[in-house]
Order: sequence, then structure tokens, then C-alpha cells
Amino acid sequence: MSNFKTRITQLWEEMKDHDYRTTQEDFAGLFGATKNQLKGWLRGSGEPNSELMKTIARVSNVSVDWLVGNTDTRTLDQANPHSYDEKIKKLTPDIRRAIDLIIKSCSQYQSK
Repeated sequence: MSNFKTRITQLWEEMKDHDYRTTQEDFAGLFGATKNQLKGWLRGSGEPNSELMKTIARVSNVSVDWLVGNTDTRTLDQANPHSYDEKIKKLTPDIRRAIDLIIKSCSQYQSK
């Protein structure tokens, strides 16, 4: 099993645990991906390009290194966890709420 497949599956499972009504289409849309792309990644057939990989990491508040399995440290910047606050403030309210859901979901698993 590829490291990316494992990690994107983990993020998807965490999102479903947080809000069971979230669809694959909703989840993929958070990253600007399609439902079919997500389904492929969850099956282990392919990975996103580098720009989409960075977007998935940023939106999910994880590092690209964690996403591809190079580290077990999930956060983007443990020394400064609020480094993206100014960028997030410029996003639409719907996208900010989606990001908040992902962050809360990920935080629950970090504290376990």
C-alpha cells in the first residue's frame, strides 16, 4: 500500500468520523479535486500532482512529508501553527468552515 493512499484514506476516515454526511465529492472539493480522483487515490491508483499534493496538505493542516509518508509529524509548522491565519482570513466563509472541520477532526486524532 502506498504511503499517500494510507494517509489520504486516514484523512477521509477522519472527515467521515467528524461528519458522517460528508460525501467523497465534498471531501475532494475541499482540495479542488474530483470525486473520481479521490476514489482513485483511495484505491491506490495514482497520486495527485505536486501542486495538488501541496493543496491537500495545506487544507488538511498536515505537512506534505506526512502526506507522502516521510514523517509521522502531521502538522505543517509545529513551531508556528498559526502561520496560515492571514491566508485563511481571505477565504470564503464556506471554505473556512470546511477547513475548521478538517482541523478539528485532525486535532482529535493528534491528541489521542
